[in-house]
Amino acid sequence: MAALDPQGTGNALEAARGTATGAAATVTIYAGLLFSMLFMERVARRIGFRMTVCAGLGAAALSALLFPMFQEASVWLVLRFVLGTALGAVHYGTQTWLGLLADPARRGRQMALYGFSTGAGFAVGPLGVNTLLWGEPVPFLFAAGVLLAAGVPILRIQDVRPDPLPHEPSLMSGRTRLSGVPGLYRSALPALTLPFAFGFMESAFNADLPLYAVSRGWSLSGVSLALSLFVIGSLIFQMPLGWWSDRFGRGKTLIVCSAVGAALLITTAYASSTAGFSLGFGLAGAAAGSLFSLSLAYLQDLVDGRELPRANRLAVIHFGAGMVAGPMGGTFVMSIFGPDALFWIVAGLFLLYTGGATLWSRRHRNKKPARQHQS
Repeated sequence: MAALDPQGTGNALEAARGTATGAAATVTIYAGLLFSMLFMERVARRIGFRMTVCAGLGAAALSALLFPMFQEASVWLVLRFVLGTALGAVHYGTQTWLGLLADPARRGRQMALYGFSTGAGFAVGPLGVNTLLWGEPVPFLFAAGVLLAAGVPILRIQDVRPDPLPHEPSLMSGRTRLSGVPGLYRSALPALTLPFAFGFMESAFNADLPLYAVSRGWSLSGVSLALSLFVIGSLIFQMPLGWWSDRFGRGKTLIVCSAVGAALLITTAYASSTAGFSLGFGLAGAAAGSLFSLSLAYLQDLVDGRELPRANRLAVIHFGAGMVAGPMGGTFVMSIFGPDALFWIVAGLFLLYTGGATLWSRRHRNKKPARQHQS
């Protein structure tokens, strides 16, 4: 939603000053996503994933149409929160729906295709801001049109409606069989926790790289190139890594990619030029850019199909918590330890995952993963 910041910035310093505002906007959106997880599982079990996703797309489109009608920052924050809630329905619905339909033998490639689609949208979406040439409301109309158009083919896809879980008190309750949550953490801890690290990385880099550029005396164009190469590296390696995980195992693939991504991020932090920085950042994207989609595929390996809606709910919560924590955590460590700390904290999360997942895998080596079934 690059169109939500139509004013732009004139130089790197202004962009750095706007980092706090941008971070607050990001936090508001993902706070809405976290809020939606209080009830989204029960909504999907009641109306099915097709209607959940379409309702989310419709609510997001309506939010986009309302933005140009108001200029007050407080109203925009409310609309961003509503937008985050709607996107929560889209994220949760599509991920769980695809997980229930995925072929276990090709799960890595199928979820990699999902990751490729989201990455491509992330790369192409900011281009919508160019429609400002035709008027201030046009980017919002463009975004709403894309969201509504995305719902058309979804209406033709096979729907899945998981069986309702018994003894659930109310639609808005977050207490949907909490007794099963500890069991999910025991059986799928690595797949549930990695989305937090990925979300932290994504939001921290998007929010804090302008500040990093200013502290290094670099132009924003160089950092923009690095971000583009990160996305390109992620897109190029999505499908190969998905195939690799199908062939050699997702647990091993995630551990290797996390370790390599951490090493590349640490190396990138000490680049002496924007060219070297962009190259290292692009390679880091190739290694780490597929972690989220592969962690979802790994989650589907580890839990039974009946429990997948709740497990995916936990994964989305962790992802949203990482997105909320990323901008604030990145700014905090940079203010204390210097600009390079932005890369160290992200690399540290990946290394923590690498160590924890390795120990978990050794303890569960003799346990067979759950075979998912369609509900």
